[in-house]
Amino acid sequence: MVSLAPSFPRAPRFIEIAFCCDDAYVQPLTAAIASVIATAQEPHRLRFWLLSKTLREPAIRNLRAHVEASGACLMLQDVSRVNRSFTGVPLHGYLSEAGYYRLLLPEMLPADCERVLYLDCDLIVCRPIEELWSVDLQGCSTAAVQKPRAENFRAVGLRSEEEYFNSGVMLLDLVRWRRDRLHEQALTYALRHPRLQFHDQDALNAVIRGHWHRLDPRWNQQFRIFKFNSGYLHLPSHELQRLRRDPFIVHYTTASKPWHFDNDHPLRDRYFEALDRTHYRGWRPPVPGLRKWLRRATRQILPHHLRPKVMRQMYRPHFHALLALLHL
Repeated sequence: MVSLAPSFPRAPRFIEIAFCCDDAYVQPLTAAIASVIATAQEPHRLRFWLLSKTLREPAIRNLRAHVEASGACLMLQDVSRVNRSFTGVPLHGYLSEAGYYRLLLPEMLPADCERVLYLDCDLIVCRPIEELWSVDLQGCSTAAVQKPRAENFRAVGLRSEEEYFNSGVMLLDLVRWRRDRLHEQALTYALRHPRLQFHDQDALNAVIRGHWHRLDPRWNQQFRIFKFNSGYLHLPSHELQRLRRDPFIVHYTTASKPWHFDNDHPLRDRYFEALDRTHYRGWRPPVPGLRKWLRRATRQILPHHLRPKVMRQMYRPHFHALLALLHL
């Protein structure tokens, strides 16, 4: 009898990398994958998994050609075939349902895939991915990078900000995830807590509860290290400078992205360097009206840590402490 089950290449020789994407993020996805390939020591060992509900082959034809030209492999997985409902999960702002698709990785990847590296689409890899892939998880289900100065750790039941991680870069032990049903627990938590500030990231932190392996923070350089000073972030000054100067992965967190005209991320050019390796070569954000021109010019003049919104966030705790003291 001929088996009708999908046939996948054997897993052990591959470096498994997963992305979750919808139509709006095809260009950033292309840049992210191009950066992985450009910095990899053995591109032919890369197998990219793309989980999506809306993407179809025509939308990724050029991306597939780029991946296969390097000797790597691209697998498009339709999440619609998995019997999971995301109706009722918290959504707001620029964060879409696609962010929850990472919770389907244990089910959608073949059983012989025992480890996977999950990456957000809004990042650029600057270091050979083999170094991250080979990290010893030391018995943990997940390896990730702490979110610097996580303000909402108590909301998900954690004891300190050091226990809260950013879910944009995660190395997952799929054997443990499947055994402990972590993905199901996280989805259930999200459905039961509709006011989550950071959606699936909050849910994952609540479920894993601090039992994750700490990666070198350079594997997920988050934008807030440019916004705040070392005192606010609870980081030694030399560590903060190292994070700013030598990222392994640049993660463009926040709603402002490098493909937006008024984005002023200090490492924005790395996005376009990666993009120029693809069929998007030469693309730049369209020039907007005068208002955005002025906004961008103002941002470039005033450092992040001196902007009113940032200063309010940094000094609010001291302000409230002073008020409490005066009331005494």
